[in-house]
Amino acid sequence: MLLSTETMGGILKKGKMEIPNKALLRFPIILISHLLAVSNPVLAQHSPAWSQWGQNPQHTGNVAVAGQRLRGKLSDLTFDPYVNQEIAEAGALLMHYQVPLVNATHIYMEFKTGKYVSCNPPGSGQPFPCGPDAWNTEIWNERALQWQNGQLGQVWNFATDWKPVPNSGTSPSTRTLGGWEPLFQPALAGQYIYVPGAAGTVYKLKQRDGTVASQINPFGTLDPSVFVFGPLTVDNAGNIYYNVIQVNTNWPWQEDAENSWLVKVRPDDSTATVTYVSLLPSAPPECLGTFGFAKARYPWPPTPTSVPPSTPCGTQRPALNVAPVISVDGSTLYAVSRGHRWGRASYLLAVNTADLSPQWSVSLQGLLDDGCSVLLPPNGQPGGCSVGATTGVDPTQNTLGAGILGDTASASPVIAPDGSILLGVDTAYNYGRGHLLKFSSLGQLQANTTLVGIARLRSIRTTAPIR
Repeated sequence: MLLSTETMGGILKKGKMEIPNKALLRFPIILISHLLAVSNPVLAQHSPAWSQWGQNPQHTGNVAVAGQRLRGKLSDLTFDPYVNQEIAEAGALLMHYQVPLVNATHIYMEFKTGKYVSCNPPGSGQPFPCGPDAWNTEIWNERALQWQNGQLGQVWNFATDWKPVPNSGTSPSTRTLGGWEPLFQPALAGQYIYVPGAAGTVYKLKQRDGTVASQINPFGTLDPSVFVFGPLTVDNAGNIYYNVIQVNTNWPWQEDAENSWLVKVRPDDSTATVTYVSLLPSAPPECLGTFGFAKARYPWPPTPTSVPPSTPCGTQRPALNVAPVISVDGSTLYAVSRGHRWGRASYLLAVNTADLSPQWSVSLQGLLDDGCSVLLPPNGQPGGCSVGATTGVDPTQNTLGAGILGDTASASPVIAPDGSILLGVDTAYNYGRGHLLKFSSLGQLQANTTLVGIARLRSIRTTAPIR
C-alpha cells in the first residue's frame, strides 16, 4: 500500500533544505506485505534518498526531510504473495523484509515468486520439508519501480539465485531458526545496485535497466553450503561489505558452522575476505551455560554461589541479519560475532576497511548489573531471584549479565554523531526487552539502556558502565 503526503519537496544543500517548487514528497517504508514507497526526484538527483539498510554507512536511518501526514493511498502492490500461508504455519508473520531503496525516480524492492509449500496441516512440519523448511522453493526478485501515468509500474525485474540459509536442514531438527526467514537486502552504489546471489556471490546490476554488469564471486567456486548472511553495506567510496557463512546443510544449527567471512567488494569488482575465526583467535571453545541445562528448580540462582554447567560455544561467526557499519571517516568497520552454538558468546569488533585487519574486539559477556532486585522484583518475591542472590546478577547464570546476539533479530550497529557505537542486544532476565549498549570508538562500554516496567514499558533506565 502506498500513501500520499502533502508537503513541499526540496534540495538539501549544506545542511539546509531549499524549496525550489511545490512537489510531492515520497518516502520509503514497509508494512507487512504491501509497499509504501515513492521517491523524491529532486532530492535524489544528488544522492540516493535511501541506498541501503539504515539509509547510510552509519545506519542512522534518517534523511533531512520533515515527516508528513499520510493522506491517501496512491498505489497498492503485493510483494509477498505467501503471507497468509506463512502466518498459518507460525501463527505470526516471521519475516525480515528488504528495506526499499530509493534513487531519483526509481524504487528498488524485493518481490517473492516461485512456490510456497504449505505443511498439512499448517504448523505440523509435515510432510517434511514444508513451510519454512522448504523456503528454498521460493524465488527472491529485485524489481525496479517507477511512477508511470499516475501508477507505480515495473521498469525491470531480476530473479536472483540467492536462497536463505536453511531453517533446519535436510531432516527435522530441534535446533532451527524458528521459522524466521532471513533478510534479503541489496544496496545502491554509483550507477549500480548490488544484489545477493547464491554461494556467497553478489550480482552487480545497472540501476537503469537491470542488466547484469558482473557476478562477483570472492571464493572462485559455487558451493551450495555457502550463503550471503545478511544485508549489504556500501561506504561513501562505493565499496560493498557483507557477511558470508558456510554451514553443514544437513544440520546447519545442530552441527558447528564450517566457516564464515567478512567480504569487501571494491568498485572495480576486486574482492578481499577475512574469516571471523581469524578476527577472534582467542574466543573460547567452552562457555558458561545456564541453570536450565541442569534442570534446576526456580527461583534461580539455586544458591548464592551456584555455578551452571558449561556448554560448547561453537565457532565464531556473524549474527544473522546484521549489516556491518562504517565509521564516518570510512576507515573502520564495526561488526558483531557470536558463537554458532551459543549467542551469549558474542563480540563487537572493529576492522580496518583498507585491508580487513583487526583493530580491537570486546566481549559482550559480563557487562550488565541490573538483574536480581534491580530490573527484577526483590529477591524472594514472585518473579524475583532466590533469597540471598547477589544484587544485579543475571539469575540464569549467577553472573553479571551478557548481551545476547540471536539469529531471529536484525539489530545492526549504529554510529552515533559522536562516533560511538550503539548496539541492541537481547538479555535473558528482563522479560525479553533487551538492552541498548553504547561503546566508544575504541570499544569501551559507556552506558546501557533498557525499558523498565512490565505493564506499560514507559520508563527508561540508563546505567554507567561497570568498572
